[in-house]
Amino acid sequence: MNRFKKLLSAALALTLMLSAFSACGNKTESVVAEAVPAESTAAPVAETETPVEQILSDGYYHVGDKIHDFTITTYDGKEISLYKVLEEKDMVLLNLWASWCGPCGMEFPAMQEAYSQYQDKIEIIAMSVEPADTDEILAAYAQEKAMTFPVARDAVDMSSQIHHSSIPTSVVVDRFGTICLIEEGAMPDSAIFTRLFDVYTAEDYTESVYLPNMMAELPNIQPADPAELNEALNGENGTLVFTNSSNEFHWPMTVEQKDGRTVAAASNVESPMSTAVVEAQVDAKAGDVLVMEYKFMSDYYLSTMRMTVDGKDVKVSSMGQDWTTYAYRFEEAGNHQLSVSFVRNLNAYEGNDGLWIDSIRLVSGDEAAEALAKNPQYPVSEEIRFELVNENVEVAAIVLEETEDLALTALVCSDPVLRIALELDETIAPETAFVEDFAGNAYPLTSFVTADGYLVEIPNEDPSAFTSSSVWLHGNGEQMAEITIFASLEYADRFAKYLGEQVGISLKAMPWNDSMVVAEEPVGDGTYTVAYVDQNGDPVPGVMCQVCDANTCQVFVSDANGVCQFTLPAGAYEIHTLKVPAGYEGDTTTVTQAPVGGGELSFTLTKN
Repeated sequence: MNRFKKLLSAALALTLMLSAFSACGNKTESVVAEAVPAESTAAPVAETETPVEQILSDGYYHVGDKIHDFTITTYDGKEISLYKVLEEKDMVLLNLWASWCGPCGMEFPAMQEAYSQYQDKIEIIAMSVEPADTDEILAAYAQEKAMTFPVARDAVDMSSQIHHSSIPTSVVVDRFGTICLIEEGAMPDSAIFTRLFDVYTAEDYTESVYLPNMMAELPNIQPADPAELNEALNGENGTLVFTNSSNEFHWPMTVEQKDGRTVAAASNVESPMSTAVVEAQVDAKAGDVLVMEYKFMSDYYLSTMRMTVDGKDVKVSSMGQDWTTYAYRFEEAGNHQLSVSFVRNLNAYEGNDGLWIDSIRLVSGDEAAEALAKNPQYPVSEEIRFELVNENVEVAAIVLEETEDLALTALVCSDPVLRIALELDETIAPETAFVEDFAGNAYPLTSFVTADGYLVEIPNEDPSAFTSSSVWLHGNGEQMAEITIFASLEYADRFAKYLGEQVGISLKAMPWNDSMVVAEEPVGDGTYTVAYVDQNGDPVPGVMCQVCDANTCQVFVSDANGVCQFTLPAGAYEIHTLKVPAGYEGDTTTVTQAPVGGGELSFTLTKN
C-alpha cells in the first residue's frame, strides 16, 4: 500500500524533478572553505599513502585535503592511476555509485554529455561501491547508459575514505590533487557539469577553488564602482553606504538604466542557483523606517527577492511586481545589517527575471507612517488550510481490490470551475505562495485575498482527463499540499487500475464510507531493527540490507549479532535483503514493509 501512495504522489507531482536531486542515502551539505593558494601549478607528486598531516580526527577526507594516489582496474581491464591522469588532465571527477541506485543512473546521461565535450581536459572515474557489481554487470550497465569514461569497482574502498553519507557522490580533484568539492545527490543536467568543468579547466587556474555546491558558478561580472553603486541606491539626501557582498560566490549588483532610472541591478539573471547581494549598515532610531523602491520580475516563480535585517527575513517575494515600495520599521535603535538579494533558481532560462532597485532610504515621522501604510496586508491563520469547497464534491476511496483496505482518498468534482479555499500560517511568505494546476499554470494567492484567507477559482479545463485534475499549493519554494480531483468515480477507478498495474497490485475506486480510516502520517524519528538468523536461530553477520523510501535508498550491514539497526525519520520503509554472505542462502527478491514509525523485523537464512 505504501508503494502505491508513493507512486501516486510521484505521478501527480512531477516525480522526475523531485527525485532528480535525491540521493541513495541521507543528504548532507558540502563543506565550504575559503580558497587557499596552491602549493604548485605543476601536476601533483604521486603519494602512495595518505600524508600524515592529512589524516583528520574522524578519519575521512574533507574538502581542502590532498588526496593520495590510487590505481584501479576498469571493467574492461584498463589500469587507471589518479595521479597519472592528473599529469595529463586538469581535473578528475570521482563518482561513487551503485547499479541499484536509481538517482545514480539518472545523472549519468548528463554526465556523459558534458564529458564528451571536455574529455581532452578532464577525466571522470565512476567507481561502484556495490561489492556485487561484477565486471560483467558494470559492462552491461555502461553499455546501457552509453558511458565512455572509465567505470570500475571501488576496489580501493574510496567510499569509506570520503566524508559522505549517500550515493551518488561526486568528488572533484583539481590539478593539484586537492579535493575541491564533495557533492551528494544526482545532477541530471549537463549544464551543471560543463559549468563545473569550466572552473577547473580555466587557463588562469593557479590556486584551488572550493565550491559550496556543484551548481555554483563563480561570478564573472565586474562589480559596480562603489561610488556609482551608492549614487544609484541613495535617494535624495540619502546617507546609507552600500557594498557588494564579500562572499566570493555572491554575484554583485551592477549599475544600469532601467525604465529611465539609474538603478542597482542583479547581475546573476542567467546563472542558475546563484545569488546577487547588496548590503548596508543602517544606524537607525527606534521607529525609523527603511523604504526600498524596486522592480522585481519572476517568471513562474523561478526567482526570489529577499530582504533581511540582522539575518532575519523581513520581506520575501517570488511574485513579479512593477515599480513598488516596501517599508520596514525598526523596533529597536542601533546599528543594523541590511541585505537585499536576488536568488536565481536551478532552471534559469532566458526570461524576464530580474531585480532592479531604484533607492533604499531611511525615513521617520509622517513619511515613515505613510510608507508603512502602503505595505500590502495579507491574512494570517494558525495553520495551513487547502480545501476544495465546491458544492458538487464527493469523496472517493482508492482501495486494494481484494481486501478494500484504504490506500488513498481522492475527490470527485465535474464543475467547470474549481473553488479552493486556503489559509496560510505565519511561516509562509504570502508572496511566495501560489496554486499550480497540472497544466503548469500558476495562480498567485495574493490575487485571491478574502476577509479571512484566500479563495482561488481556477478552470477545471478538462475534468474528463484524470491527468489534468490535480492542484498543488506551493509556498516558500516548496510544495506544501496537493488535491487530486476526478470528474467521476469511473475516472478515479480508471486511474486506480492504471497505477495498480505499475506497482503490481490490484486497486479500485469506490465511494467513501464513514467506516474507512485514513492513517495519520508519522512524525519524529523511528528506530528500526532488522535481525538475521539461520535455521538454528544463530545470528548471521555480514548481510546487506537495503532500506528505501520514496526517493532514496541506503544499505546497512548486519553486525556480529546479525542485526541492522538504524534511526530514520518515521515513515513506511521498504526492506530488501540485498546480499547474503557466503555459506548462506536466503530470499533476495522479496520487498517487505517495515512497521510505520519504527519497529522490528526478523529474517531467517539457510546455512549450507
